[in-house]
Amino acid sequence: MPYREVASLTPSGYTPARAFSMLSLCVLAGALLASCGCQPFVAMLISLLPLLLRPLCLWPMRAAVILSLALALSFIWGVVRKEHSGPTNNDCYFIQSQLSNRRVNIKGQIDEVRERQTKSSNDGIKQDYTLIVHANELLYPKRPLSGRILVSIEGASSCVKNDVKTGANKQMTRVPLPGDTVEIAGVLRKPRGKNFSFEFDEAAWLASKGIFARLSVKPDDLHFLEPDFDEQLNKTSLPSSFSIDCTRSIEALRKVIVTAHSQHLGTVSGGLFSSMVLGDRVVSIDQDLKQQFSLVGLSHLLAASGLNLTIIVTTALVLCRFLQTAKGPGQSNSTIRRANYLSTYVPFICVVLFTAFAGAGPSVSRAAIMCLVALWARLAFVRLAHGASLALALLFALTIDPVSILDVGLQLSYGATFGIVYIYPLVELAWLKDLANVWLRALFSLVAVVVTAQIAVLPIQLQVFQQLSILVVPANLLAEPVVVPLTIMGFVSSILAVVASSQLPQWLSCCQPLLDGAGYLCWAIDWLAKFPLDWLTYIVAALARLPLVSLSVAKPQVAHIFVYYLALAAVLIWGRCRPRLACMLLSFSFVLFAAVSYIESPLLQLLCTKSELIVNRGNCDYFVCPVNLQTNETLSAQSAIGKSFVRYLNARGIHPIKAPLVGKTLLLSEEALQIQIEGGQSGLSGLQIVSSAVRGSADSMLKPRYRMQVIPSCSGPPYCRIIGEVVTPLFIPYCRTAMPVSFPLVAQIEAVKSAYLITLRL
Repeated sequence: MPYREVASLTPSGYTPARAFSMLSLCVLAGALLASCGCQPFVAMLISLLPLLLRPLCLWPMRAAVILSLALALSFIWGVVRKEHSGPTNNDCYFIQSQLSNRRVNIKGQIDEVRERQTKSSNDGIKQDYTLIVHANELLYPKRPLSGRILVSIEGASSCVKNDVKTGANKQMTRVPLPGDTVEIAGVLRKPRGKNFSFEFDEAAWLASKGIFARLSVKPDDLHFLEPDFDEQLNKTSLPSSFSIDCTRSIEALRKVIVTAHSQHLGTVSGGLFSSMVLGDRVVSIDQDLKQQFSLVGLSHLLAASGLNLTIIVTTALVLCRFLQTAKGPGQSNSTIRRANYLSTYVPFICVVLFTAFAGAGPSVSRAAIMCLVALWARLAFVRLAHGASLALALLFALTIDPVSILDVGLQLSYGATFGIVYIYPLVELAWLKDLANVWLRALFSLVAVVVTAQIAVLPIQLQVFQQLSILVVPANLLAEPVVVPLTIMGFVSSILAVVASSQLPQWLSCCQPLLDGAGYLCWAIDWLAKFPLDWLTYIVAALARLPLVSLSVAKPQVAHIFVYYLALAAVLIWGRCRPRLACMLLSFSFVLFAAVSYIESPLLQLLCTKSELIVNRGNCDYFVCPVNLQTNETLSAQSAIGKSFVRYLNARGIHPIKAPLVGKTLLLSEEALQIQIEGGQSGLSGLQIVSSAVRGSADSMLKPRYRMQVIPSCSGPPYCRIIGEVVTPLFIPYCRTAMPVSFPLVAQIEAVKSAYLITLRL
C-alpha cells in the first residue's frame, strides 16, 4: 500500500507540519512567559497576537483561536506548575531555617542515585554518592515531613593503591539504590548560592528540581532501614510500588553493565564505553577525560543523547529490511504486512530498552518521541515530516512539564535538531546537490550537519557555558567514523551482559550454556570495541593538548540574541528562493555573533582573597600570587573561593604560569599594566593598577597618568570601591600584538566580604 502524503497543501496554504510548528511555538511562548515571571495581564495581551496577526498571515479564524488558547493555557499551566514546585510546599525548606546549625535525624526514601569517581590524595579512586531523598519523617522531634533533600556522601567507598592500612577509609555496607528507606543524621543547610559569575549556581539548579535543602554526611551517618511490610503496604500504592521495583531493577542492571565493561576494558575505557550507551548521568567516568571531551566539543558523545538512539533505531530498521524476504509468487499481502509489523516492533523495543537504561533525559525523550511518532505513522502508512515530529515532541514535553523549558539539555537538544531539520536542507540545496563524488558529498554532508547544529545552538551555548570550541568540526569528523560502530556494539554488548548475568530457574538449567555463550560474546564485542575506543581517546587527548582549542567568551547580550534569531528566522522563511545567499547570510551571522562575544570577553580578571591574588590574563594563562609578593613560583590557591576559581580556569584549558614579579610589583608587559598590592584594614588587600601606556604621549613609561585603585570595605554592599580608570594597547583577547593606540578598560566588580573579583574589558 503506498504512503499517503499528509504534507500536501490545504486550500489555506497550511500543512500538518506547519500546524504542529505553530502550535508548539505558542506553547513554547506561554511556557517561557510563565518561567520568566511575566505578569498575567501582559501574558493575556500577548496571547491575542495570533488573532491580531490573522489578516496579515492569512490564517483561518479557527486556527488563530486555537493558537491563542494554546498560548494562554500554556502560560496558566506553567504558572501552576511553578507555584507547586516552589518552597511553600516543601517542609524541609522551613525545617532548615528553624533548626539552624542543629543536628537532625531524618527518615526518607531514596528517589535517585548518582555516582562520581574522583582521585584521592593517596593516589587512589574515591567513590562519592549524591542521593535525592524524599523525606517522610523527622525523628527528633518526631513529626511528619514532605519535600526532597540533596544528600552528598563523601568518601562512601574507595579503592586505594599502595595503602595497606586498615580502617583508614570507611566504606558503606551496601550500595544505595532507589527505593531504599534510609535514616540520615546531619545538619540541614541551604543550597549554596552563586556569589561570583564563575561559580556554579547550585541553589537555582536544585530549585528547578524542587529541592531547597541539602545534607553533607559521612558514610557512618547513613543507615539503611528495613521497612515494615504492613506499613509499606498501607502507605504505598500499587503503581508506586511497581515504579519503585522497576527503578531498582533498572539500577541493578545498570550496575551489571558498567561492571562488565569495566572488567573487560578497564576503569577508564569501560566507563567511556558505558557512558556512550547509558550516559554520564548514570555512569561515573574519569573527570580528566570528561574535561578533554568538553574542550574539543565532543561532550555530547558522553551523554545518552538522541544521536545514540537514532543510530540504534536506524540499525534495527536496516537489519529488519535486510532479513525481510522479498515478495515472491507464493507470498500474500498479509505476509508482507506481518513483515512490515516486524520492522516496526523491533525498533519500538529498541526505543523502550534504550530509554529505560539511559533515563528519560531531555535529549533521549525528544528522540524517543520522534522515533515513536515516525513508527506509528509507518504503521498507518503515513509519511510524517521531520519538522512535524520535532514540533510534536516539543509539544508533548512542554504539556507534561512547562517548567522544563529552562532545562539547558532540552534547549540544546531541540535547538540542534531544529538546525539539522530546517537549516541543513538549505545547505544541501545550495552546495551539496551539485557534488558528483559520493565520498566527497558524504564528507561535506557530515560537516554541514555539525555546522548547522552549531548555528542553531550558538547563543544558548555561549550564554550557558561562555565557551566556544574551535576544533568542533575536525573533532567530529575524526570521531564520527567510530561513533556509529561503538554505539551499536555498546548496545548489543550491554544486552548480552544483562543476559549473561541472569539466573535461570532449576527447570531451565539446560539453557545455562546459552547464558555462558552470551558472556563470552559480550567479552568478544568489548575486545573489538577496544580499538575504536583507543582511537577516540587518542584523538581527543591530542586535540585537547593543542593551543587555543577552546575560547572563553563573554555572555551575549539579550539584544544580540534577539537580532541573531530574528535573522535566522528571516533566512529560513525566504531562504529557499536564494539558498546560496541564505547560507552566506547564516555564516556571516554566526561569525559576527561569535566575534562580538569573543571581543567582549575579559582582557584581565583579578580575584583577590585574604591569602592570594589570582590573575587571569585574557583567558590565555593565569598565575597565583601570595599577597606578600615574595615568590614567583607556580603556586596553588589556598582559599575555597580561590580553588573554585582555579578549577573554573583549568576546566576551560587555561594553564598556570609563574607570577611575573619585578621586585614587589606585578608587571604585565603586554597589557602595559603594573599591579601593586596594598595592605588593607579589613583583612582584604587593596589593589593599585597603573597604566604605563598613555595615548599620544612619547614619555608614557616615565609619566603614567592612568591609575585605578580598588579599595575593599567590610561594611555594606558591594564591599568594594573602584576609583579611576586604566588603558591598554590590547584589543583582542588571545592576541598579544599591541595596537598603536591604547583603549580604555571598563571595570566590573563582584564582591563579598572575603574576596572580590575585578573584570577589565573593553
